[in-house]
Amino acid sequence: MNNSKSKLRTRIRMIGLSLAGAGLIALSFPALAQPQYGKGGAERLAERLELTSEQREQIEVLFEAHRDQMRQQRRQNRDQMRQQRRQRHEARMALREEISAILTKEQAETFETMHKQRGDRGSRKGQRCDRGYRN
Repeated sequence: MNNSKSKLRTRIRMIGLSLAGAGLIALSFPALAQPQYGKGGAERLAERLELTSEQREQIEVLFEAHRDQMRQQRRQNRDQMRQQRRQRHEARMALREEISAILTKEQAETFETMHKQRGDRGSRKGQRCDRGYRN
């Protein structure tokens, strides 16, 4: 009887620790993408939260288990951003073509020149390119 109570207590503790670990992961999910939770992140977390060695081991296992999932999500996010960028580019090109179809030959030539001039400014990453067209 005493042995079965001991096993039950152990199971309850393990469930509690698992839930606590899952809660910790859930609360810090956005922070997991940050570098402080990469390699050695469990150690820093252990120091700040004053974790026991048992808690530390369990959290290290959780970090390892979720590391591949987080990498896959970052990869998917990059792929989605590239696809959205392509779609925006295609939409801009379609708009340019539709506008050009409305313009006279001279207007279309001026319009094309404006885009070529703007293209040099718009290709610089990180700089604003919404200042309008300049001749």
